[in-house]
Amino acid sequence: MRRPQTPDADAVGRFARTLGAVQSELDWQALGHSYCETGGEHFFSPEAVEAIQDTGLLFASDLADLLKPGGRSLYLGIGVAELVPMLFECLVLGRTVDAFTLPSDEARALQDALEVARRKEPWQGLKLQTKPCPQATEARADHLWFASVLTDPDAFPALHDRLYGRQGTPEATGRGNFPRERQRAFALIETVWSWLRVPALVTTSQEELPLIQEALGASAGRLLIPAKARLSAIVGDPLFHCNWGP
Repeated sequence: MRRPQTPDADAVGRFARTLGAVQSELDWQALGHSYCETGGEHFFSPEAVEAIQDTGLLFASDLADLLKPGGRSLYLGIGVAELVPMLFECLVLGRTVDAFTLPSDEARALQDALEVARRKEPWQGLKLQTKPCPQATEARADHLWFASVLTDPDAFPALHDRLYGRQGTPEATGRGNFPRERQRAFALIETVWSWLRVPALVTTSQEELPLIQEALGASAGRLLIPAKARLSAIVGDPLFHCNWGP
């Protein structure tokens, strides 16, 4: 994919202001309790929030190199860790972002914070919806962010244990039904792939790649995986920017 021109300084400034407005509206202590059963008030310390932003900016730099301005992206299962790359795509690259996640306290907090930021400085391009991702009627996205979705311990507890190699360990959830969750995962992969144009960029985790390749079957060879990964914010999963080609 082509490298875009140097981002416009005004667009970068607007991105920085919007990101600051969104982050200042978030109740990080309450969000911490949604991540932890105990000690949640300390989960998103100022240092942790800064680290999330720094990691997000690294991913934004990756996307500036890999994506064309004015395209469309699909984000699945998003949270505070995806705020920076999503806003960067919209406000700096001028792209449309369709984001889907299940209803949760975190999702509601993000929606509220984004709405406040829009009232302060109107902008468009990011559509955050708390519902399952629908099947696309036409291929319209050239980027898919599908990171740490199938390893979510609440949505896919059995897959979480299997993909992280935690079965029979103290870290395992010990819940779920692997065959059923595998079937649901295949259906979800089929759905999100229906959005993709060719060529496209696919951002996903090292743990999820084997299951994605299995779901793609004979066409898995079209997914080109780079040699290097970047660690995600919060979870610390290795994420790859893969190329989906003809």
